[in-house]
Amino acid sequence: MNKSLIKTCAIGLIATGLAACSSMPAPTTEVALSESAVKDAEVAGAREYAPLELRRANEKLSQARKAMEEKEFEEAKLYAEQALVDAELAEAKSYSGKSDVAVRELRDSIALMRQEIDRAQGS
Repeated sequence: MNKSLIKTCAIGLIATGLAACSSMPAPTTEVALSESAVKDAEVAGAREYAPLELRRANEKLSQARKAMEEKEFEEAKLYAEQALVDAELAEAKSYSGKSDVAVRELRDSIALMRQEIDRAQGS
């Protein structure tokens, strides 16, 4: 009698555990946000200024999609969240890189203007 009660409880626990795993909704919002963030990073110039971060974001987004197909929703959500963070980092690094270029060009322009002024004053 004890063995049958233990078996019944074990089966019940396993069934409850499986039901709990499958009760998590598909993280479609998280995946969509990650996809959007990756696109934003690409538009911001991540291919040039943050290729590593962009690649990581794309890889994690692919893993999230694969996990979604396999109905591994908890895993999919985790990968989607990681992809979002990597994509946002890529976007931020892109804007930072573009700012650095703009500052460098401005400094070069100022230096050129100073040379022109010095030359005009020296003549």
